[in-house]
Amino acid sequence: MSYSDDIAKVSRSLTYIVKIGLTEPDTENAQCYVTEGEIPPTEGYHACINRVEWIPARATVEGGLGYLGEVSISLSDFKYGARGTYFGKMIGKNPYYLNRMLEIYVGYYQHGDTFNLSNFQKRTYFLKRIDGPDDKGNVKIQAADVLSRLNESEIPAATYGELSGSLAAAATGTINITDNTGFAAGAGYAIIGDEVVSYSATSGADSIIIDGRGQAGTTDEDHDAADPVRFVYQNSGNAVDVIRDIIEDYTDIDHASYIPDTDWNSERDNKLLSEDVDLWVIEPTKVKDIVDKLANQSYSNLWWDDAAQEIKFQALGPTLTGTVTWTDDENILDGKATIKRDQRSILTAVWVFFGKNDKTSGDDAKNFDSVYIKIDSVIEANLGEEKVKKIYADSLPDTSTATASKISNRLISQNKEPIVFTCYVDAKDSAVNVGDAVTIDTDLIQDFEGYNKPVIMRVIEKAQKKNNQYFYKLVKTGQEVTDRYAIIGPDTLGAYTAESESSRNNYGFIANNSNLMSNGDDPYLIQ
Repeated sequence: MSYSDDIAKVSRSLTYIVKIGLTEPDTENAQCYVTEGEIPPTEGYHACINRVEWIPARATVEGGLGYLGEVSISLSDFKYGARGTYFGKMIGKNPYYLNRMLEIYVGYYQHGDTFNLSNFQKRTYFLKRIDGPDDKGNVKIQAADVLSRLNESEIPAATYGELSGSLAAAATGTINITDNTGFAAGAGYAIIGDEVVSYSATSGADSIIIDGRGQAGTTDEDHDAADPVRFVYQNSGNAVDVIRDIIEDYTDIDHASYIPDTDWNSERDNKLLSEDVDLWVIEPTKVKDIVDKLANQSYSNLWWDDAAQEIKFQALGPTLTGTVTWTDDENILDGKATIKRDQRSILTAVWVFFGKNDKTSGDDAKNFDSVYIKIDSVIEANLGEEKVKKIYADSLPDTSTATASKISNRLISQNKEPIVFTCYVDAKDSAVNVGDAVTIDTDLIQDFEGYNKPVIMRVIEKAQKKNNQYFYKLVKTGQEVTDRYAIIGPDTLGAYTAESESSRNNYGFIANNSNLMSNGDDPYLIQ
């Protein structure tokens, strides 16, 4: 038997098994197993869970870092050994537990089956709080997903150098800054007052070798002794690679365990090949905020998939694949579907400012060299008013016209017919995950003649519930699955069939007289 076999059984019983990554009371084993639901008597498994409450990880509607996934577990303490209680002694033995691993095994057990933990889905979280036990023996454990670690680190790390003497404008060479701890040992950047300088290397424990003045759009100027000198983080390249660098270099997240490089590279090479960023972080900033900004400005989603135990990366367009269809009769549970249409989110125009001239300046139109403006006059005429969204994309270089075009066009398309659909389905239909596309065929969405109007929607939330049900939240994608959006390619491209898959996904080619590509593929649409 397996998880997929168990979930299909009529007589299935949902069971939670929680492994707390702390040392077991009275032993040296880090195997504290607590359970809810029916399992056969198993040594070391304590049936003391009263309730497991999930706040599922969720993707965002318009790109960026997803919402944090959390879990809260309510338990009852119990007598353990000659004296004391299980959780009282466990906390006494493990006084420091922040960010220790907590694993939740979710599965379906049927009385009489042979118990096998490998038939359960494992979900990984990190401990944040253990409250109790109180005078009634109540204990509450709270944990969060791996992306919570992004909120516990800053980029760059704080540095504390100061000029030992004055520094004249245009001067370069080795300068003493009292303390170069935290400065990248090779070439890098620093800020002195309001001026960014480049350095070729550090020297000893208290110096850097300056080789460039007035960098990042700042002005070369004189500086006084004791002026602070701080390290500046700079990274340029594809948005996917820069985000991966930051997570690997500035957090405790285990890259090998949680980042599926093959999937990330596929999104980069097939959908985000031209999404380059020029990132400058002047002051220590939460990694969470930097990653959110980069994903947002490449119009991508980043979220934690608790079932797959992976950090997912997905471009929002140009196409969604692998769709299934859910209908009222076959999948959507009666009385448990809702639809909302909030037309306040409709956009008639999007302005994307990019090419920031002074990297130390704030987000204001005057601090950007370029702007891309997309106006949909048809939507504006029908809506009867102007609804403008302005985006200050400070990590997009001045060459990012194509990216700015994609962001603005897809935002308007995403919001021109805002539909949020929520429903419950049986566990048998729960193979659909966050980020997947689903065709919703329901009488809650009709055309003007009253017929069902099937709509392709993207899953942004999935939560396991009691009674073998799953809750889903989906949003209209703004694009048909078969639509192929791309920018017109350079004149160095060869024939459509001769080019790589990456080129065909990132650049537009001219269709033939039958409105198809030479091999029968769908044509491209102009953004």
